[in-house]
Amino acid sequence: MKFFIVILLLCAPLFVGAAVLTEVYVFVSKNCAYCEQVTYYLDNLKKSGAPISVHRLEISDNSDNLELFQRFSGAYDYFSGSIPAIFIGDRVISGFYPEQILAQIKKCSATACIDPQLIVEEYNKSVAASSNGITLPGGFLFGAIALASIIGIGFLSVARKR
Repeated sequence: MKFFIVILLLCAPLFVGAAVLTEVYVFVSKNCAYCEQVTYYLDNLKKSGAPISVHRLEISDNSDNLELFQRFSGAYDYFSGSIPAIFIGDRVISGFYPEQILAQIKKCSATACIDPQLIVEEYNKSVAASSNGITLPGGFLFGAIALASIIGIGFLSVARKR
């Protein structure tokens, strides 16, 4: 923990005068050591003056947050499902990598990165438009499994008739 505090103290001057607020979405789970570390790190980074707004979303016991995580994962082509998952600007960082997190926050505070929520909203619009108004329960994965099942049953029916 002392290592993280030293990093925070050294990095605090990098954010002085930065006015651009960076939105950070971090998905965590209970009993996850890396999740606790990333939460602690982001909290201390914010306390040290980093211009960030942290949205901590626990997915273990919250189905709404889990569904949101699935939407974020689809929008970012992030299909590993690993947590913690940190969404900053146009990038997702999987796991606890303080150097990568700090570098992305510094980049976004200097260049005004897009809010990850806006990326998700645009993704949702494109998915809705491509489905021509047809929404399948459970999203893409459910639709793919259902379609594969229907095709499989069709082949079995044809094979039995022969």
